[in-house]
Amino acid sequence: MGDGSLWVFAFGQAFYTLAIGQGYLVTYGSYIPRKTHVPRACITVALIETGIALLAGWMIFPFVFSFGLEPNEGTQLAFATLPRVFENMAAGYILSILFFSLFFAAAFSSCLAGLKIIIAAVTEEFKLKNWQGVILVSSLMLILGAASALSFTPMGLNIGGEPVLDVIDRIAGGNVIIFSGVMGATLFCWFVPPSRIRTVLGTGNRWWEWRIYLVGRFLPILVIGWIIITYALRQMGL
Repeated sequence: MGDGSLWVFAFGQAFYTLAIGQGYLVTYGSYIPRKTHVPRACITVALIETGIALLAGWMIFPFVFSFGLEPNEGTQLAFATLPRVFENMAAGYILSILFFSLFFAAAFSSCLAGLKIIIAAVTEEFKLKNWQGVILVSSLMLILGAASALSFTPMGLNIGGEPVLDVIDRIAGGNVIIFSGVMGATLFCWFVPPSRIRTVLGTGNRWWEWRIYLVGRFLPILVIGWIIITYALRQMGL
């Protein structure tokens, strides 16, 4: 628990799972009724998401250990290890179809939310119609995502001996979203006055207003300080 890199991975996974720092929440938030109690909704989503993640872990890792497989396979846990688990299970064929169908549905729905932000920006910036923006952005995403999609095929695309998907996941799915999420909260809370924050929270209780305001302002400073100290200690070999 004292390993700083472990906390970075944990926060990266939490930010990624909760769609923090990626633009998805802009899409989801645009459909929230104005009177919604936003802090309560955030807590509910976080608790449900964490509960589902724990249930998934309690389901998957016993299978992995019981078949003598390695749990630290990264993205290969889903695409290489779990198929071997299903292969050795009763009714594994049906379960594998169900698992990967739900896996695809979860990934696809998240992609739609993320693409909406990019499509809106592209259509507004280049004065395109919505369907033109959809085609342009979707085509670009297919091209950029091809290398990751081919990481675990016979082509075995990799960067420095590591699958492309793992490299992208480690950089964009961890460090980048932590930085963008923390910096986004920082900029919001330093430049938006508390009175305006209150109007979008859907609650008249100023307790939430000031907690969000203070945490958003000063937590990033603590995070940056912690990163600097961790880096300095690592350089000194401590």
